[in-house]
Formats: sequence, structure tokens, C-alpha cells
Amino acid sequence: MNKIDNYVNEVLLHIQADREVKHRIREDLIASLNERMAYASSGEADYIISSLGSPAEMAMEYMNNLDIAAPAFINTRYEDSPYFEYRSKAALFGIPWIHVKTRRRFGHRFGVARGIIAIGDVSIGCISFGGVALGGISMGGVSAGLCSFGGLAIAALLAAGGIAIGTAALGGIAIGLFALGGIAVGQAAIGGLAMGKVTYEMRETNSVSWQVIQELVNRALK
Repeated sequence: MNKIDNYVNEVLLHIQADREVKHRIREDLIASLNERMAYASSGEADYIISSLGSPAEMAMEYMNNLDIAAPAFINTRYEDSPYFEYRSKAALFGIPWIHVKTRRRFGHRFGVARGIIAIGDVSIGCISFGGVALGGISMGGVSAGLCSFGGLAIAALLAAGGIAIGTAALGGIAIGLFALGGIAVGQAAIGGLAMGKVTYEMRETNSVSWQVIQELVNRALK
């Protein structure tokens, strides 16, 4: 689903009307956006969409034109939409430096934030914070990226969390090339229960020093 579809769908969420009216609004809004996009570069897409106002504001404009009473949760103020959203004006290749989008209440779709720094119910960014976080450095209930931290963390490099999966993994359950955790599975594994090529099982009287870790890694790489 592209950016236009996402925006139009969010507008329709705010409109209280029958299916036929919603269909007309969808067609009108998509045609208007496509016309604007035809003369814009790919990097200007986000700016063009944001220039129309928030989905809540756009929905209110349509409802006023149609003379339809607005539902209680919406008015012309952006802050009264079912989402809290902030998008920085500064952008890099059309991507805002900061984008925050979260639901204000249950019953609506997740707020998806996309930015260099993204914060949301679902976040996608170079630095990402959210219930589900995807990006370079990600932190969330479920996180995936180059370096990830969370309840379930999956990473290309470093993963740390309740369940951690990555090249280097630290967690209650750690799975990786190098794993450290309560249960550790890896080429080099250190944990209460350690499984792998080279392992070190920690007991009550055992401690793990940096020297021990270096020795295990060297042995695992041979």
C-alpha cells in the first residue's frame, strides 16, 4: 500500500457516511493527490501529502462540504484526532527527521511512524522506538534492526532482550554467533544452560570475566 492509499484510508476512518459517499470521497481525494504528484519529484511526496493537513482535518473539510455532522471525537483541531502525531518540517530526501504517531485510544489502527527518528505504535526509522520497532537502532516490545533491544529482539549485529537473536545476543534466551544468557545457544555460548561449539556454563560459584569471554570467542573462531 502506497503513501496516497495510507493517507486516504486514514481520512476515511474519520468520516461518518454511507459507502457510496465514502467511495466518492476516495475517488476525489486519490485523483487530487495523483494530479499533484504528477508534477512533483519522489522526494516531495511526503510534503505534498502533509500540506493537505492531517487526515482528521481533511475529513472535517469534506464533512463540512457535505453538510454531515462531525462525530464527537473530531473537530478542526488536529490534536483531537484519534492519533497523536508530530512530524518535523525538516526532512532528508522526503523523510522527516522526527515522526511521532501513536493512537490516542483503542479501536483505531496502529499509528505507524516513519522517520529518521521514529516513535509510534509501529515505528520504522534509523532510530526507532515503539511497540513494534524496525530500523537501524530499534527499541520496543518487538524490535528488529541492526541493533535491537526489547522483549523480542532480532538484530543483524547486537540483540538484547528477553529473547535475543543476533550475531551477538544477550538475553534470557540468547541465540547467536556469540550468545550470553540464561539459555544461550551459539558458536560461543555462555549461560546457565549453554549449547554450542564452545560453551561456558555459569554456576552459582562461577563468574564471567572479560578474559574468559575473549578466550571463548577466540576458540570459537578457530
